[in-house]
Amino acid sequence: LDALPGAQAVGLTTAWPMQPPRAVPVSIAGRPDGGTAGLHFIDDGYLEALQIPLAAGRAFTSRDRTGSAPVALVSESLARRLWPSGDVLSRRLTVEEGDGDAPGRVERAVVGVVRDVRQGPQDQDPADVYVPMLQSPGRFSFVLLRTSGDPAGSVTAFRAAVREVDPEIAVQNARPLQVVVDESAARPRAIAWLLSSFALMA
Repeated sequence: LDALPGAQAVGLTTAWPMQPPRAVPVSIAGRPDGGTAGLHFIDDGYLEALQIPLAAGRAFTSRDRTGSAPVALVSESLARRLWPSGDVLSRRLTVEEGDGDAPGRVERAVVGVVRDVRQGPQDQDPADVYVPMLQSPGRFSFVLLRTSGDPAGSVTAFRAAVREVDPEIAVQNARPLQVVVDESAARPRAIAWLLSSFALMA
């Protein structure tokens, strides 16, 4: 995908942008109940693909993989909640990463802080924790491709590139991210329009 004409960045994640992430318990030393945070499994190209800037520390690299020290990134909102003093980097954070079938708490060192990202109009608490996908491999992922040209024109090339690697890999819902953004905002806009209409009639 990096070799496609116009490709600027490629990232992987387990949560589609504009889709609310799974909320999981987080805790730190001296504070066993740190509330919940949205959990994102991402690779080292995710932040660049979505142009999410770092506020402090470093991003993930290809060295953050199985067998290396467990690390994490946190959003600014989560950092302020857990460490009000502002001393965040290298602090330890315990994350409940498992699910109902395979629960598991993992202690990770915070290596970076990223700017807050709201996953849709209803996301009022952008407290998020990011974990390297290579340290917690899963069965599926979403691929994010940033291009310099028309995103819609890259869909065919995207499918062809994946098929060349492995024709058995299923590619579903390959579409420009703006379409996803528009769809997520359509319902709130429709409700707002409806309420405004009722208000005018009243």
